[in-house]
Amino acid sequence: MRYLEFPVEEMKQKINNARKLILEQGLAGLMITAEANYYYFTGYRP
Repeated sequence: MRYLEFPVEEMKQKINNARKLILEQGLAGLMITAEANYYYFTGYRP
């Protein structure tokens, strides 16, 4: 089993900030391709 390396509340805040920016920019979604960005949002290292 894997565990986050940061608090769940921190992850939720990162996601909420991204959602806010997506809405402000009128985008349909967010595509994460860089491994570092994937880890930033999920806490998982592929």
